[in-house]
Amino acid sequence: MREWLPADHLVWFVLEVVAELDTSVLHAKSKRGGTGREGYDPDMLLGVLFYASTQGIRSSRQIERACSEDVAFRVLCAQDVPDYTVLAKFRQAHQDAMAGLFAQVLALCVGRGLGRFGVIAVDGTKIKANASKEKMRTLKKLRELAAEELAAAADVDEAEDAALVPSASEDLPPGFEPGSDRRSRIRAAIKDLEEVVEDENKPHDDALEKRLAKAEAKLARLEANRAALQQKYDDAVANNRPTRPAPRPDTTRLQDARKGVAHAHTLLARSAAQAAKEASGEADRIRRTRRILQRNTTDPQARMMHTRNGYIMGYNAQLAVAEGQLIVAVSATDAPNDQEQLVPMMRQVEAALQHCRAVTDRTDLDVGTVVFDNGYLSEDNVAAPGYDRLIAPGRGTMKDGKWAGKVKGQEGHKITGAAQTMLTKLALPGNQEIYNRRSPIVEPVNGHLKDRRRLRQFGRRGLAAVDAELNFDAMTTNLMKLFTQVWQPARIAT
Repeated sequence: MREWLPADHLVWFVLEVVAELDTSVLHAKSKRGGTGREGYDPDMLLGVLFYASTQGIRSSRQIERACSEDVAFRVLCAQDVPDYTVLAKFRQAHQDAMAGLFAQVLALCVGRGLGRFGVIAVDGTKIKANASKEKMRTLKKLRELAAEELAAAADVDEAEDAALVPSASEDLPPGFEPGSDRRSRIRAAIKDLEEVVEDENKPHDDALEKRLAKAEAKLARLEANRAALQQKYDDAVANNRPTRPAPRPDTTRLQDARKGVAHAHTLLARSAAQAAKEASGEADRIRRTRRILQRNTTDPQARMMHTRNGYIMGYNAQLAVAEGQLIVAVSATDAPNDQEQLVPMMRQVEAALQHCRAVTDRTDLDVGTVVFDNGYLSEDNVAAPGYDRLIAPGRGTMKDGKWAGKVKGQEGHKITGAAQTMLTKLALPGNQEIYNRRSPIVEPVNGHLKDRRRLRQFGRRGLAAVDAELNFDAMTTNLMKLFTQVWQPARIAT
C-alpha cells in the first residue's frame, strides 16, 4: 500500500505522529481481544480522525464512506473500514483524553522548533452549538414540558398495561427508554435554572438579612438602654430621691430604629417575593443581574451569544496563540463575555509551557507579553497577577503613539480606571508595535479553524463534548503547522 501514495503525502505524517504519541489512555478503554469480535485499533481510529479533520470532514458517516472510496483513507485504515457508529462512539468514549493529546502534540511541535513566545495573543470566537435558538424555553415552560412528558409516559404505560401489551422499554436499561434523553435534558435545564436563581439571589438575601439583624440589634440596644433608665428612675422614686424627670416612653431614636427594622423586613419580604417569582418561572429575567432565565431543550449548556452577525446559540471558544500561529491553549466556555476568561487562559498558557519545558530542550519558552482585545478589559484583569499584558482600552488600534478609536467606558472627555491604565501603558515605547501584532497572530487561526477545519458548528452537545471537539481541531491545526513547515520540507529535500 506504500506504493499508493507519494512519500511526502500527509497520510505518512499522520501515521508517524500517532506512533509517536502516548495513546495508552485510548487503549485502556478499548477491547482488542477476548470473547467476541476484536475491536478496532485505537491508533488507527485516531489517525483516521486526524486526517479527516485536516480535510475538513466532520461527519462520521462521511468518514466511513471515505474509508471505502478515498485512497488516503483506505491506507490509513488498512482497508479495515470502521463503521460510522464506531467512530462516533470513539469520539464520545475518549473525549476526556483530548486535552492530554493536545498537550502532547503541542510539545511535539515546540520540540521541533515551532512557536515563538515573546508575544502571545488571546481571543475568543463564538461557534454555533448543535442546537437551535428557537428551542430556548423559560423555566415556567420547562416545567410544563416536564409535566407533559411525565403525563404522556404515564398514559402510554397505562394503555399498555390495560391491553396487556409489553412495553417498548421493558427490555431496555434505565435511561434508554423512548424519550428518556429529552426528559433528562429538560430536567437538567430546570435544575440549572433553579441553581442560577438561588445563586444570584443568595448574596442579595444575605445582605438584607444582615441589614435586618443590624437594625434589630440597634433597636434592642436602645430599648435596653431605655429600660435601664426607667428602672433607675423607678428606684429613685421608691427612695423618694428622684433627681431627673421620668424618661420619655418613646424617643426619636427609638422611633427611627423601629422604622429601620420595619423597612428591613419589607425589603426582605419584597426580595423573597421576587425570588419566588423568578423560581416559579413567572419572571423571564433575574431582576438584579438581568440574566435571562432560559435554557435550550436540545443542549441545556449552550447559551445565546452575540456576534457581529446577530445572536447565535453557541459556545465561546478561547484560544491562546503564539507567534508563528501555534495554538498554545484552548478552552470552550458557556460564558458569552470574555472578561472572566483572562486569568484562566493565562494559567492554561503557563501550564502548557511548563509541560513543554519538562519534555523538550527549548530554553526560550518564557512569555514576554500577552495581548487581549477590549472584550477582556476590566479593573480586575488589569490588576490580576501573572504575565505582563496589554488590553485594548476600546475598539480601535494604536497609531503614532495614540489610541485611534473608541475608548471603553468613556464619559465625555474623562477617561478613568482600567482604560486609562492601558492607554498609558500602550503609549510606552515599543508597546504599540507589540499590541498591533495581536490581530495577525490570532485572527487567522480563528478563521483557519472555521474555514479549514469546518468548525463553524460543533457536532456534539454539552460543554465537555464541545471542549473535546475544540481541543481536537486545535491539535490538528498544530499538526498541520508541523507538517507544512518541518516534515514535508524535510521529505522533499531528501
